[in-house]
Amino acid sequence: MRRPVNPRMMPALRVTGRGVSTTMTKMRLEDGTEVEIDGLHCPKVKGRRYVYDRKTKYRFSSDYGTWELVEEIKQYRASLPGQNCTRPGTWGGLVRAFKKSPEWRELAPRTRKDYDTRVFDWLKRMDDVPLERITGPDIFKLRDAAAKKSTRRANYVIQVMSRVFAWAMPRGLARSNPAAGVSLLKRDKSKPRANRPWTMAECRAVLDAAPVHLKVPIALSMFTGIREADALRLRWDTYSDGQFNFRPNKNDYDLWISPPPTLAAVLKTAPRNALTISVNSRGAQWTESGFRASWRKLRIKLENGGKVEAGLTIHGLRHTVGNVLADEGVSTEHIAKVLGITEKAAKIYSDRATRKRATSAAVVHLDKIGRRT
Repeated sequence: MRRPVNPRMMPALRVTGRGVSTTMTKMRLEDGTEVEIDGLHCPKVKGRRYVYDRKTKYRFSSDYGTWELVEEIKQYRASLPGQNCTRPGTWGGLVRAFKKSPEWRELAPRTRKDYDTRVFDWLKRMDDVPLERITGPDIFKLRDAAAKKSTRRANYVIQVMSRVFAWAMPRGLARSNPAAGVSLLKRDKSKPRANRPWTMAECRAVLDAAPVHLKVPIALSMFTGIREADALRLRWDTYSDGQFNFRPNKNDYDLWISPPPTLAAVLKTAPRNALTISVNSRGAQWTESGFRASWRKLRIKLENGGKVEAGLTIHGLRHTVGNVLADEGVSTEHIAKVLGITEKAAKIYSDRATRKRATSAAVVHLDKIGRRT
């Protein structure tokens, strides 16, 4: 007879605490991310939103709608008596051990943040569940629950859990990997693909409309294919003699990129009052959340004006670059080097370009169907 699933295995929403009110507060952060946090009281006084813990009446100092507030709530709740359910032999203890490992430190800062916010926070309610009680059927339930948010989220949860268990097994921290046999979900082909490539018209429209503090990081991604985080942290001392020489955040080798004329012209308009090439409207280095909030406002304005279609993301510019290079006949090896990806991943762009050329060449011969003989 199958053992019933522990109800504590069911996933929680973003930020939760044991013993607090179950009233959920939906909050849109400055970068557009939506989170749900339980046990908050958020009165608005004279135009300002204050945030209190509903049970303890503690007032948080961070501004409403910021990632700083989310982190402050997490740290405060973790400090409460009975909240630290990370003893050895539990899922929470395993996560804590993983975060002390060299493998965790080797992850890019953005990846660590994604692990925390998209997986570990979401699984907070199972921190005190013993590892031997986590089974394959339980992982399937977690996957299906995460799929209500998106297929991408569901697969990411499984991939991260599998990685943590795989890390733990040779160290004697876990006997098995219950996530190893859980299949990933296929993308719903009826929905738009995430991070789609931009059209050339959309690229021109964004560059024409963006103020210089947005145009610079967008142009860096658009004409080099570097990731958003790299575009925001790229420094002036990596640019000399008309060439960039830097190491991307997620790669273990350097890149040398000569900016095309359009990017070079944009760089000439960039202020040089900071170490980083990209700065916000106040001349300070961008934060990721601040940049995304500003980009979101510009994108919505352009969508409402009919200048761009829905679905533009900065990461989509990497796919734009890959497609353009492949269409121009650049080899798979060179595309992989430029984008900092494997040749297997770069082959997607090459195969697409090959199909495009083959289809265009083939359909010319179909004109005879409409001819009179």
